[in-house]
Parts: sequence; structure tokens; C-alpha cells
Amino acid sequence: MTVPTTQERVSHRVPLWRDVVVLKWITQVVLLV
Repeated sequence: MTVPTTQERVSHRVPLWRDVVVLKWITQVVLLV
């Protein structure tokens, strides 16, 4: 988990939906592992 990456994404003005999708993907990976 890298916080700087999230900050950089916000700086690039990335849609919130994309952040949610990434969070969901991470959650699925964690559940699978």
C-alpha cells in the first residue's frame, strides 16, 4: 500500500469512481489471498 501513489492520483485529478474500483480490486485480491 503506497500513500504517495494515491496523492499523485488526486493531483492528476483522477475520477473518484476509479479510486473506488481500485479499492474494490485490492479488497478482492486480499480476500483471494
